[in-house]
Amino acid sequence: MQKRIALYLKKNFSGINHVALAVALIASLALWYLNKLGDSYTATITLPVRIENSVDSRAGVLENRNEVECRVKGTGYELLRYRMFPRRNAVTIPLGNIELQPMAGTNRSAVVLPSLYNALSAQMAETTDIQLLSIVTPRIEVATAPLQSKKVPVRNLIEVNFQHAFRAVGEMRFTPDVVEVRSLDPLLDTLQAVYTEPREYNRVSGSLSGRVDTVRARGRLWVATPGAEKEIKFVTFVVRTFRTYGTYHSPPTSRRARSGTRSRAHLAQDQQRGQSPV
Repeated sequence: MQKRIALYLKKNFSGINHVALAVALIASLALWYLNKLGDSYTATITLPVRIENSVDSRAGVLENRNEVECRVKGTGYELLRYRMFPRRNAVTIPLGNIELQPMAGTNRSAVVLPSLYNALSAQMAETTDIQLLSIVTPRIEVATAPLQSKKVPVRNLIEVNFQHAFRAVGEMRFTPDVVEVRSLDPLLDTLQAVYTEPREYNRVSGSLSGRVDTVRARGRLWVATPGAEKEIKFVTFVVRTFRTYGTYHSPPTSRRARSGTRSRAHLAQDQQRGQSPV
């Protein structure tokens, strides 16, 4: 039997280029796979979920990154993208869109799954064609902490390089120079100031002013007044120093004016003679 099969293969395929046959077979499989990716499938994926704290809440979430297993339906292209690059497809949900059930005796809370399902469905409908069918993860817990407020000064991260013979008068001024921030209680004690976003100005030869945003501390800093981070104004007053560099040549002066530049020896002789040094 084996001899008959070998003889058949040798008789029918001996004249075929095996490399070309392998390439054609791989290309056909790739085209078939790409064609199948356009079909709709149901699968279970692990979805990274980030819970974004809200300044209006009484408490915030310390662990704002979670992984939720979901049953979804979508095209093969979308499902493959979610499985290959899960972090790029993370979903951000505002804390106000979900419900938390506090756990007695701990600083942890359980996420109410129906509220999480509604929030995920609405968010995914805006960003992708994947349809959320159900949440497979049986329970999701997050650590929470109360939100507190305090006032901190504004610190400067703006760099100004002046043009030749110009300088600033005093330090850069901010309006307001003190802002009220709201953050998680464990982090609020470590927050001593709010910093402006880094900027650089070159060859400045006049007073400089504008508006600047504040830098968020690891995404857990909020300015209590709505839009206050957009209202921080800065101003720098600049003057001309009249400072010159290199060799300075004075204009010619009269003989009487040059007498004011006599040497110390000549001045001493004039004093001995009782004459005025000028």
